[in-house]
Amino acid sequence: GRENLVCLFVLLDSRLKPQKPDLEFMELLGNNRVPFARVFTKSDKLTRLNLDKSISLYDSEMLKNWESLPVTFITSSVKKIGREEILSFIEESINKLSNGA
Repeated sequence: GRENLVCLFVLLDSRLKPQKPDLEFMELLGNNRVPFARVFTKSDKLTRLNLDKSISLYDSEMLKNWESLPVTFITSSVKKIGREEILSFIEESINKLSNGA
């Protein structure tokens, strides 16, 4: 119920198949109208094809209960992938909150 909670980031290991606790947690967030984004981590550990497959598995599982998917980021702390995208998203979200949007 916090008005200033703009987005929660759910970290998901891109190397793993969809995990039941992660799916249940995101379902709980959705049911409670908590805005969140998926952050797939360790993308540098997979080929692009396997990364796409992993994300597709999550998408398929979530779309069984969801009409649309949350914002999604692909990241790697080693290669700094996704860093700028997440920082831009945070900045845009803060600006929207500050402007009353």
